[in-house]
Amino acid sequence: MLSIVAYHVRWSASEVTDPLLGISFGLTTLQVILCALVARGAREVSAGRFLERRATRLLRPWLTWSLVYLAVKVAQSVRYGHGWDDQLDPSMWLVGGAFHLWFLPYGFAASSAAFGLLYLTRGSRALGGAALAALLGGVTLMVSSSSRAVLDPWLPLDLWLDGLPAVFFGVAIGRALAVQEPRRRRALLLMIAGVSLVPVAVGSAWFPWSQLWARYAVAVPLALLGFQWRAPSTKVLTWLAERNMGVYVVHILVLQAVDRVSVLQGGPDGLRILAVYSGSLAVVVGLNAGKRALWGGVRRPRRAQRAGKAIRAS
Repeated sequence: MLSIVAYHVRWSASEVTDPLLGISFGLTTLQVILCALVARGAREVSAGRFLERRATRLLRPWLTWSLVYLAVKVAQSVRYGHGWDDQLDPSMWLVGGAFHLWFLPYGFAASSAAFGLLYLTRGSRALGGAALAALLGGVTLMVSSSSRAVLDPWLPLDLWLDGLPAVFFGVAIGRALAVQEPRRRRALLLMIAGVSLVPVAVGSAWFPWSQLWARYAVAVPLALLGFQWRAPSTKVLTWLAERNMGVYVVHILVLQAVDRVSVLQGGPDGLRILAVYSGSLAVVVGLNAGKRALWGGVRRPRRAQRAGKAIRAS
């Protein structure tokens, strides 16, 4: 999430912005992990319940925050003497009220696709499903530039197309993690990592270069490392991770506010990134506190409380 915030803090409409660490791997890693968590499928869940949870977690915030960003855009346009719809465009019906919100409906669609592939590869089909999904991920990644040129998708479906390999790689990782035999599981995970590196290693010999190749070459091994290496559990990291999606939806608003603070204008990138990230966390904490205060007097039945905990845990 820090890398995503850093990318937007450093982004410029007038010139190509180099990623902070050389490769914009943050969002791609998030896409792979999102699908891998679904495809790991530790517990049986009905399709209806799964889609309801994902809609609550992804589509409801998309609608809510789209309205917030639209209201801000209209207020800004009126404030500076432009037409009220000066910042609105037709692509918003799928993008949302701010461009970065495209990830939320994509996340719902990608999660649904991963869930469908999970059901096709349950049980003894996990091993073959993982291998096939990895190969499909490699193929769709290899032809990414060519497919863009042929399909010429409109915004934000071009970004959805960029995220298609993440669905396959995520499913491959999730199904590989479901394989019980350790040696086969390790071999599958190494194969998945190797497939993600093939385009950046030899792809240019057959296909036009794609900037996605380097992103996936970092994102897939990084996601695999995260699933295989159990980092020490700390309350601070857990607390931060639980607020990642909140930081994502509000950080563009916070960035606009930070850019209006004279002390930070033209300041070092690191200071501005820290200001946006910490400010986003503060907004998320404040909104959560306000929500608890608003609904604190409402006591839910014990069964509803348990269901709520299970949904948050998933």
